[in-house]
Amino acid sequence: FADQMGVDAVGFRKYMDYLSATVTISPLLGLLGTVTGMIGSFSILDSGAGASAITGGVGEALIATASGLCVAIMAFIVYTIFSHRLDSI
Repeated sequence: FADQMGVDAVGFRKYMDYLSATVTISPLLGLLGTVTGMIGSFSILDSGAGASAITGGVGEALIATASGLCVAIMAFIVYTIFSHRLDSI
């Protein structure tokens, strides 16, 4: 039974790398959304639109950042829980 638990732990550790990558990449994707939203805002500003037209792009940028951080935080919590459980096997 102990050998089987060791084999299962090795299999789970393989998937922990994917979870770790999710934790790392999510904020970067949020930042990418922030940059594209701000580029959109500045292009609207360049065309002579008013301040109210710019706020849509800024809001989009903030939502992208918040979404990336939320995904990263949740994935980090799951990663930490699974990591502690695997260490106890």
